[in-house]
Amino acid sequence: MPRSRELKEALPFLLPLFIFFGIFILYPLIASFLYSLSDITLSHLELNFTGVENYVKLLSDRLFRQALIQTIIYVAFHTAVGVPLGLGIALLFNSEFRGRSFARVCLLIPWATPPIVAATVFYLFFNPGFGPFTYLMELFRLWPHQYGDPNMALIGLAVVSLWKSSPLFAFIFLSALQNVPMDSVESAVVYGASKVTVIRKIIIPFLKPVLAVNCILSGILSLSGTQAYDLVMGITGGGPGYRTYMLYFLSWHTAFPWNRLGYGSAMAYILTIISVIFALILIKLWYKRG
Repeated sequence: MPRSRELKEALPFLLPLFIFFGIFILYPLIASFLYSLSDITLSHLELNFTGVENYVKLLSDRLFRQALIQTIIYVAFHTAVGVPLGLGIALLFNSEFRGRSFARVCLLIPWATPPIVAATVFYLFFNPGFGPFTYLMELFRLWPHQYGDPNMALIGLAVVSLWKSSPLFAFIFLSALQNVPMDSVESAVVYGASKVTVIRKIIIPFLKPVLAVNCILSGILSLSGTQAYDLVMGITGGGPGYRTYMLYFLSWHTAFPWNRLGYGSAMAYILTIISVIFALILIKLWYKRG
């Protein structure tokens, strides 16, 4: 009886959450899955079920395969570089130095900047015609026109994404570093362990669960977060050619500008499945090693 009474008292407070979840999460999930099994378009909003035809078409879609490969490269680069970079920043900001508090506040600026604003700034900064960074690169004959180069445009996007996401990884690591057992660190230093040994043998094993969280977060951000759409739209628009199309951007472009809502929904569901598999593999690998 007491528990049922508590539930009745809590229900009015939980009801807004349930309504929000149902309208903005559950309904779109169900509706988009039904769309993916049909040939519905924005100009003809009528469900005509075609079964798994859209998913079968994806197997022979060259643009989908290209976007899939580019997404894998983008995610791998973003995770392999961004997470260690975040750890390095966290270790630096965890040490004592003058102005540390101010530096930590400044570290929030990239993450707090809206992705489309960051995209616009970097587009102007790297603009082939008048961008100051492009001018310097051409002056020293280093990496000119990176966003106009089909081979470098994707990496250029990943660099901008790292500028935004690395501070987030750093703050997550920084919060975990506050709980590192200092007795173990001090004992290791007393017995002659170097800083590298302390980091490798004590700090990183302690941070392993947080490392897994940051890897999963990096994958989600680069697979299907705002950094997989806003940065692409704001800097390259998917070009040059289709060299910066990734699955999230391609699914949106297919569903709306190209007016193939059912086919775009199928792409979005494939992306969701890839995201879940990515997270499960990382969790299994990290905890198996533990």
